[in-house]
Amino acid sequence: MYSLIACAIAIHVAYSQNGQLQNGGFENWSPSTVYDFPITWGSSNQGPQGMIPTTFKSTDAQVGTYSAELRSVAAGPNPDSLSGYVFHGTLGPGGPSAGIPYTTVFNTVKFQYKSSMLAASDSAYVIVIRYFGGLPIEFISIPAIGGSHASWTQGSVTITSTPQQELFIGFAIGNPLNGTLVSPGSWVRIDNIQLYNGAATVANIPDPSFEAWDAFTVENPDNWNTLNTMLAAASLENVLKSTDAHSGNFAAQLNSMANPNTGDTIQGILSLGAIDLTLPNPFIPSPYNAIPTGFNGYYKYSGNNGDNGALQVVFLKNGNPVGSVTETFTNQTAYTAFSSPIILLDTPDSLVILASSGNNPGSTLLLDDLSFTGGDVSLEEFAAMDVSVYPNPAQNQVYIQSIGIFSYEIVDMTGKILLAENNLNQATAVNISNLDSGSYLVRIVSNSKSLIKTLVID
Repeated sequence: MYSLIACAIAIHVAYSQNGQLQNGGFENWSPSTVYDFPITWGSSNQGPQGMIPTTFKSTDAQVGTYSAELRSVAAGPNPDSLSGYVFHGTLGPGGPSAGIPYTTVFNTVKFQYKSSMLAASDSAYVIVIRYFGGLPIEFISIPAIGGSHASWTQGSVTITSTPQQELFIGFAIGNPLNGTLVSPGSWVRIDNIQLYNGAATVANIPDPSFEAWDAFTVENPDNWNTLNTMLAAASLENVLKSTDAHSGNFAAQLNSMANPNTGDTIQGILSLGAIDLTLPNPFIPSPYNAIPTGFNGYYKYSGNNGDNGALQVVFLKNGNPVGSVTETFTNQTAYTAFSSPIILLDTPDSLVILASSGNNPGSTLLLDDLSFTGGDVSLEEFAAMDVSVYPNPAQNQVYIQSIGIFSYEIVDMTGKILLAENNLNQATAVNISNLDSGSYLVRIVSNSKSLIKTLVID
C-alpha cells in the first residue's frame, strides 16, 4: 500500500495546514454529498452506477430554480460511457417494469433543453412506455436532442394517442435501455416538461420542472479525506466515526473490506489531502510550512491473518521529499501511543499524511489524537486555536489559554495544587515534566468565571 505514498508526491495541493494538524483528534465530522437526486423522479444516480453520479441538479433553469442535467461520463480503466437518465416509473433488473398511474390521453411531449453533444451522432432520448392491465402495450424511444444549444430551446416529440393506465416516461443522454452511448463529456439539461393532446395541454406528470431534490450524504472527518463518497452508494464506506476514542468523543475507524463484486480488498484510507483517483498521483499534498520535530498519536489495531496497519507522513518542498515519518501498527487491544522524531532537510511547503487499515478484509485501525510537536508548532498558533488545554494527553509540556487576563491551577485528584500562575495574557506554556503520569484537573479563572478541564499526563 505504501507505494501509494510515492504516488502522492504531486504538484496539486489542497487544504492549508499551518503547523498543528486541524482536527487531529477527529472530534469534528460533517456530511459530504455523494450525489443529488430528484425526489419524485428516479435517476441514474440511484441505479447500479450510482457510485459515479451522472445526473446533476443544475441552477440553470428555464422555469423555477432547478433543471436536471444529464451527463455522459467516462468510467473504468478502459473508459466506457455511463449515461445520465431520469424517469417516472419503476426499473427492474431487466429494465422498465411499471409506470406511474396516468390515464389521460396525450400525443405530444414538449420540454425545454440546453445541450452540448460532442459528436454529430450523439443524442438524448425521450422514452415513453404505456402499460394497460400491468402489461406494456407501447414502447417508444426517440432521439430528440442533438448538437449544441447554449440557450433554452423547445423540444417536442409527437407519438400516438394510445390510452394507458400507467405511464413510464424518461429522458436519457444516449439510450441505456439498448446500449446506445454518447461521447463522454456530453451533457443535456431538461426543464419544463409539458404533455399535450393536440394543441391543448393535459394533466402533467409530477414535478415537471425538477424543483424537488434531496442529497445522499456520507459523514467524513473535517479537514481529512476518505474514499467514503465513492463507496457510499454501494454501502461500502469504510472510514467511520467511532465512539471508541482515546480522548474526547470520537476517533477515526478504518476498516479493510472485500469488494463484493470482485473480491479485491478495499482498504480503509485516510488522507490529509484530497483524493482524486483519476490522477496518476491520487493523494494530493496539503500546503504546510512549519518545522515540527515530532509526530504523535494513539492507535488500536486488529489485523486479520497477520495484517498490519500503517501511517506515513511525507514533507515536501517543490514536490521533492524533505523528511518523512513511517508508523507500522500491530495488534493492540488498548490504545497505544506512538511518537516519532521528525528530521527535516529544509522548510517544507506541503505534506502528505496517509493511513491505511491494511491489506486483508476484516482488519480494523482506530486512530486518535494525531499531533505535531516541537519546532515552530508554536505558542502563537496555539493561541489562535479554540481550545483551553493542549495537547491533551500531554507529556513534558502543555499550553493553557484563555481570552484576556487569566490564571490557572493544576490540581491532583486529592485537591492539592501542584502548579499555578496568575495574571497571564491569552496563552502560556507550562512545564509538566515533574508531574507523574495520571489524570489532573486544570482550573482556569478568567473575568471572574471559572472553568475546569481534565488533563491526562502520559
